Amino acid sequence: MNEGWIALIIVCAIVIGALRPLLRKDRPGDAPPPRRETLRDWRNGN
Repeated sequence: MNEGWIALIIVCAIVIGALRPLLRKDRPGDAPPPRRETLRDWRNGN
């Protein structure tokens, strides 16, 4: 293989690695909202 193909494979690997987090199904935006804090939470130190 010549240097051009090797460079192309490296660039594709970097691009795919960068896109993987964007393509995941379990995004933080899909998570349920966090539990609301109450006065009891503050008194217990939780």
